[in-house]
Amino acid sequence: MGPNLLGTSIASVTLHVAAFAELPPATLYALLQLRVQVFVVEQRCPYQDLDGRDTDPGTRHVWLAAPRGSAGSAWPLRRAAAGWRAG
Repeated sequence: MGPNLLGTSIASVTLHVAAFAELPPATLYALLQLRVQVFVVEQRCPYQDLDGRDTDPGTRHVWLAAPRGSAGSAWPLRRAAAGWRAG
């Protein structure tokens, strides 16, 4: 399980938004590790997560970072007609 962030003040949490090309390798690794922990391990959903959509130019990686680790992440996908949707 990820870091225990109970008791973390919202004032110490930073919102980040980046395209795939803007992600430093260590940040990308941490985000992918968090996704595997949540979806594969905790939710027992052993499905292919890396489907190529992470690298789409319209995808934005959104995450909250706290001093003790990432608090959460999402990767909205841009769809021309429908607007944004969760990846």
